[in-house]
Parts: sequence; structure tokens; C-alpha cells
Amino acid sequence: GDLSKLDPDVRLYDPPVALDGGVDGLAVYREIIAGLGTDVTFQAAVFEVGAGQASAVEMLLRSRFDTTSGHTRTWQDLGGHTRCVAFLTH
Repeated sequence: GDLSKLDPDVRLYDPPVALDGGVDGLAVYREIIAGLGTDVTFQAAVFEVGAGQASAVEMLLRSRFDTTSGHTRTWQDLGGHTRCVAFLTH
């Protein structure tokens, strides 16, 4: 429902699959996080997130991985919006 509200520079040039995350906007994050496995053989999983999605993606990561094996971290863009969420292993 938000696709039509996006800036034309985004809506007209980015692939629709990159912009449509399903009903709640989190479908692709769920798929990627599920594919990471639980053995934590990676050092970091970093996601660029849409407006208002950071806490939900952070919760998806926390529910998938044991917090004794790593931690989540977020970063803001220059406008002060949280746009990056990561799970970093120890």
C-alpha cells in the first residue's frame, strides 16, 4: 500500500521486488534471516531497512539467534532515521 506514496525517483527506477515486502513489509527480511541458519558461522548480517522497520527487524534477529552468540546494533542515516540493523557475532 505504500508503493504509490514513494518518491518517483525510487518508485520508477527500483525493481518492484526490492520495494514490496509483503503485507507488513518484512517478508524478505524473514526469508533472509531464516536462511542464515542458527550456527552463526558469519561475522555480521547487516540490513538496510525502511522507515519504521528497524525495531521489527531487530526483533526478528533476536528471536532467531541466541544473544550469547552475538548482539544487534543499529545505525542512523544523516537525517536521524534508523536505516541499518545488524546482528554481529562475538
